[in-house]
Amino acid sequence: MIPKNFDILPANKEKSEKPTLILQEENTDLWYHLDDKFEQPKARVQLRMYLNELDPVVGQMWEAIVEQHLKEYTYLAEAASLGFDLTVGLVDINFTWSGFNDSMPNFIKETL
Repeated sequence: MIPKNFDILPANKEKSEKPTLILQEENTDLWYHLDDKFEQPKARVQLRMYLNELDPVVGQMWEAIVEQHLKEYTYLAEAASLGFDLTVGLVDINFTWSGFNDSMPNFIKETL
């Protein structure tokens, strides 16, 4: 998980001005926004899954179980400057990952 590539993406006014819709499927929208203001080799990925309805007690239990299951893994990830957050709402589940671009694909795969 430790990043090996710290390259910074080149500035692109078109992609950093506002988010761009990359893919739109039946229940999926994929947006991209380049933040070239701070010139850091970091990324933030957010995933929101909408549900018809979720019992609040079941949602809180599921959130606690997932966080407990990933506790050791996310502890190691934090040492490599990677972050993961899970929030369960009444009609959605939100996942947020942050860290270095180089480590992000594997980190997302492992936590999902």
